[in-house]
Amino acid sequence: SLVLALGLAAVLCPAVMAQTQDNPLVLAPATAPEIPPTPPETQQILDAVLAAYHHAPILVDSVRLNTQVGDIKDRTNWTLQFGKGNDTSFEFVGGRLATVNDRLYFSTKSVLDKILQQQLENNPAIAAKDVLSPDFVPFHYALRYGSDFQDVLHSMTFGRMKSVHVVGHVVEDHGASGKAIVIKFEGDDHSAGSFQVAADTHLVQKIEFSMNAPQTMPSFGKTTIELLCQPQILDSLDTPIAVNLNNRIIVHTMDDLKPSLIREGDEAPDFTLKTVDGQTVMLSSLRGSVVVLDFWATWCKPCQTSLPMLKSFSTWAESSGQPVKVYAVNVWERIQDPETRVRTVTEFWKQSGNTVPMLIDVDDSVPPQYGFDRVPSTIVISPFGKISALYIGTLRDDYIEALKADCNRAFE
Repeated sequence: SLVLALGLAAVLCPAVMAQTQDNPLVLAPATAPEIPPTPPETQQILDAVLAAYHHAPILVDSVRLNTQVGDIKDRTNWTLQFGKGNDTSFEFVGGRLATVNDRLYFSTKSVLDKILQQQLENNPAIAAKDVLSPDFVPFHYALRYGSDFQDVLHSMTFGRMKSVHVVGHVVEDHGASGKAIVIKFEGDDHSAGSFQVAADTHLVQKIEFSMNAPQTMPSFGKTTIELLCQPQILDSLDTPIAVNLNNRIIVHTMDDLKPSLIREGDEAPDFTLKTVDGQTVMLSSLRGSVVVLDFWATWCKPCQTSLPMLKSFSTWAESSGQPVKVYAVNVWERIQDPETRVRTVTEFWKQSGNTVPMLIDVDDSVPPQYGFDRVPSTIVISPFGKISALYIGTLRDDYIEALKADCNRAFE
């Protein structure tokens, strides 16, 4: 999915979103009731916040996103730059969106050979919504280019808080850090939150809000989201905002940006990964054996269903007397630090009790080579190094029997 490719799934807790291949927090929009008016003194502060973002010559920000749905936690980082005119850059774990010289560029780490390029016909905020969808555009765009604070609140809460409205503010003295203004907001269903701005600059320092689980999915528990920001106003950038095409193919629609999925009969791209025990596995060294690769992630609920089935299949493979190698390949974790990622995934694997050999693709370099954009995905490779079968983003009821048949066919 696009959201998964962007890495923005972390905003709405990918640990839940990708479990169902659908976001449980995305609810059908209801008819919005009338929004209560903002207290006059608080409105003056909101106007000052808008003015600060409008008038800043250059604005940069590093944002840390922390999310929790029930007992599932996640985090990710954003880096944003807003230069003069319409020059912008938004980098996230999954790729980058930039507007430079009246052109928009969008690239993702799941597609290495293509980049989207479009003429910038509107301001960057509108263009970003067209590419990322309105709910996944950082609030900075609404502050920098908008004039309605209701749009800002919508962006701050990722469109997930119904009838969100400002209810007031308080001024807090943070000692050496200076004074801060905390603006409080509320939504329907007892959802509430606040955002904090520096009293002197009126730049956003922190956003936090919480929501109860949707009535249709009470098992997801309470959702809390926190954004920690480090905004700066600059006169110039050390390195101007630019886009390097890196010999990528320029495409002009999101459909054309989709990865090119490898096909049956194609040569399987080689890779070298390490197991949780630190052993190195090179795909090309496994020639002569059928290789079954099951790509998964800790946040993916369908994966949690398929992995025990993979274990059963692996047990069959070991007792079949045939040269069949089975590996679970961990990809797309939302943990950027490699050591933390390896430690977290290893602990998850041990607690699961799964004995299938597990490889960790720390830099997520393998999926782009094979062209799939969702998990779970299973790829069967013949003894000759050719793609024999693919199951992309689906979980079959006859998964085990299908893999057995695929292996037998691959030996033919």
